[in-house]
Amino acid sequence: MSDRSSGAGSGHALSRVPQNVAAGLGLVLLGMSGVWAAGDLSRGTLGAMGPGMLPHWVAIGVAACGVLLAATGFVRGGAGLQTFGLRGPIVVVLAILAFAATIRPTALGPITTPGLGLIVAGPLAVILAGYASPEARFRELVILALIGPHAVVQVLS
Repeated sequence: MSDRSSGAGSGHALSRVPQNVAAGLGLVLLGMSGVWAAGDLSRGTLGAMGPGMLPHWVAIGVAACGVLLAATGFVRGGAGLQTFGLRGPIVVVLAILAFAATIRPTALGPITTPGLGLIVAGPLAVILAGYASPEARFRELVILALIGPHAVVQVLS
């Protein structure tokens, strides 16, 4: 049995980083970008809050949670980062864009898409987003797209 942990391959470096550490560092970056984005807004005081107070402190809270998560990841360790596919995120983003393009008429330069309304755009987005999973079947997605919203309305009424 050979020991591969002593190899100097650069492909193994990320797999040793615990997931909590990577997620914590991501939250710290998100919080820092939030503080930067809200930097030009007036925070005001507690007596007279400005438009930037809530975004500023929420961003600080997100960054603080990220620091705690990363610290617990360093102390406790945990499972390393794993590879993930891009199929799901790409298909969901395409479904959102298809919904946006078909819900109302949209001008894209010389081309104008017809506004098909919610009755078409909703099921279309559900069917397209369903293909984010490799187990998607067209017939099941059509049933979900056509019956799913009606079932939600029945439950809510």
